[in-house]
Amino acid sequence: MTPDPHIYIHTHSLFLSFTHSHIQIAENVLCGIERNDTFSVLCDLIESNNFNLTDDWSNKNINWTVFAPTNDAFDRLDDTLDGRLSDVPEDLLEQILQFHVVKHEKLLWKDLPCKAGENLITMSNGKNVRIKCKDGSPYGIKGKWNNVTANFTKVDFTVCNGVIHAIDDVLFFNEL
Repeated sequence: MTPDPHIYIHTHSLFLSFTHSHIQIAENVLCGIERNDTFSVLCDLIESNNFNLTDDWSNKNINWTVFAPTNDAFDRLDDTLDGRLSDVPEDLLEQILQFHVVKHEKLLWKDLPCKAGENLITMSNGKNVRIKCKDGSPYGIKGKWNNVTANFTKVDFTVCNGVIHAIDDVLFFNEL
């Protein structure tokens, strides 16, 4: 008998399946972000502001792809802003967060476009990001105002209504 390559953990309302580098969370996108310590700053920003994201992201009838900046990414941004991340106007912060999500699409890592001229993705705020690839494989994502590419640190955190990809930088569509 071949051993099952999965490790299963079942708690009250959360079912996790671990296989090699993939983590599957049988919850919605918002819960996937909330239950992962890597994204606690992102989660706090979503919850501490009066955004319309919470209801949308937890809606199991809408598919999402989230390019989620890690806590380290937000810490570097806060350092760049001399500790003034909390001073960024709420409407601009919401636009920045919307620049990290694609609504109505569940884009797994293997589905991210690499072909030149076809590697732009329109985000929820209507602005485009560019998927960066090497040898036909995606390695990162870049906003118009990012000096460097945000690298994928983990990919394909799958949830019932989407997928989350961890990135090591915050994406910008405009100068901050």
